[in-house]
Amino acid sequence: MAFHEHYKLTFSGIFGNPASPYEAWAFGYAIGFDDPILPPADSWADDQVSVVQTYLASVSAPAAKLTQVKIAVIHSDGLYDGVAPAISAVVPAAGDAAIKYPPQISLVVSTQSASIARSGRGRWYIPAPADELDVNTGLAVDTDVAATLAASKTFLNDSVSAFETSGSFGLGLIHPVIASRKGLGTNFTITELRVGHVLDTMRSRRRSMAEAYDVVAL
Repeated sequence: MAFHEHYKLTFSGIFGNPASPYEAWAFGYAIGFDDPILPPADSWADDQVSVVQTYLASVSAPAAKLTQVKIAVIHSDGLYDGVAPAISAVVPAAGDAAIKYPPQISLVVSTQSASIARSGRGRWYIPAPADELDVNTGLAVDTDVAATLAASKTFLNDSVSAFETSGSFGLGLIHPVIASRKGLGTNFTITELRVGHVLDTMRSRRRSMAEAYDVVAL
């Protein structure tokens, strides 16, 4: 099983003071483009920085600080295959910042294509979500979910538009996609975003967190 070639955009950062961050985070999505795939330049990644920071300011607590944007070409084998990724290093603001929930708690943005198969769905995890919870249900309140969904749509559109300009792609030639290994590799164009009301636990982030235990003898 193989991938159809695509660009993978990864946005990563930290929680807390850059001098001693207490956890890292990352999310991203893919962009599809018909062959030939062009090697990305670092300037392409630079052009994404303000788009991501604007998005984080809308949906995340101040503790989530962007430190890097990476754009990589993913070939059919799922590897870079000698094409160096484009990277933009970001210097985060100094000092600690407030976080509303534990670092492993996230709000999920689900991506959906025209395909109803599992391979036609994807997601990304919003770091340090800022949504308020209903005190009676424990669910994210409707107005915050609606705002997060709107901000996510704006982010995706602006990110793709910036990418289109960076690479001088023709209008409408690139699309946000869900990269699947189905068959010989399929890039399913994202047609819909969804945000639910239940905050999620990102298991990989939870497993990566160092934990000390208090112990009592019986």
